[in-house]
Amino acid sequence: MTERGVLGLASYHEDSMPQTIATPEVALRVLAQRWNRALNGDADAVHAVRVATRRLREALRLLDNHPREGRKLRRVLKRITRRLGPVREVDVGLALVGQIAHERHHLSLACDRVRLRLTEVGASRRERLGRHLDDLDIKAVAGRIDRHLRHARAHGVAAAAGLDRARLVSRVAARAEAVRAAAESAGGLYAPEALHDVRIAAKKLRYALEVARTARVTGAAAAVTRLRKYQDLLGRLHDLQIFAAQVARLQARLPVEDEDLGALSDLLVYLEDRCRMLHATFVERRAPLVTLTSELASGVSQARTAPRHA
Repeated sequence: MTERGVLGLASYHEDSMPQTIATPEVALRVLAQRWNRALNGDADAVHAVRVATRRLREALRLLDNHPREGRKLRRVLKRITRRLGPVREVDVGLALVGQIAHERHHLSLACDRVRLRLTEVGASRRERLGRHLDDLDIKAVAGRIDRHLRHARAHGVAAAAGLDRARLVSRVAARAEAVRAAAESAGGLYAPEALHDVRIAAKKLRYALEVARTARVTGAAAAVTRLRKYQDLLGRLHDLQIFAAQVARLQARLPVEDEDLGALSDLLVYLEDRCRMLHATFVERRAPLVTLTSELASGVSQARTAPRHA
């Protein structure tokens, strides 16, 4: 049986993006080219821009040149990430409700009610998005980031992508240690907060590893591949938790005599079952994750970078 068949739902989480966005230059290009579509609420563009901002923030942390400018740019990018977040949550919810309705016909009534509510919420959030980010001159921001990266390369910060490799491998080690600690703290009991900590730590580690891969740090590419399956698992779980919260909020808004309350309760039971199934899968896979991150934490700082190709 496929993983999708075992777990019941495909992944719509925010990190399921093509690896071609992994370099700072490509991420910057995505930010500039998809900005207007993201402001208009296009689901794919919102997703791509959020991922691009996170990867740019990770790269900017590794540059020594003009640290004050780097901090300012990271704050701007973080603002973009956060403002797009509520719109992305609705997009993920709509994708999930469509899939559940298709695969679980007995839940179609509840899914129709949730879809209607999410569509209304999404329209409101897209309207607010325009107000919150309309003052941002993305061309100017992209130009500042580009100059920052170019200046780093021009001053020999590193041979690849203008990155400080010594700081990079140290950061990967620190990120890996954070994942290891979070994974070991997430016990056998289903605790959403502890799992959320693992997911966030793993996300930060992956972005650092992708930057390391760009800088040709030995072993980074293989580590990204191994880490991805854990991110996929935790991402699916997070999506379901957020979606369940959306359903619960809708249910709480309805009067006690509403005929759809029972259907929404059935949907919530289904979502809870899926979350617990994914948690059980994580518990089964946790030991290899701890091993992987322990190896990274202890070994990556000793890694030697591969020679740069002519």
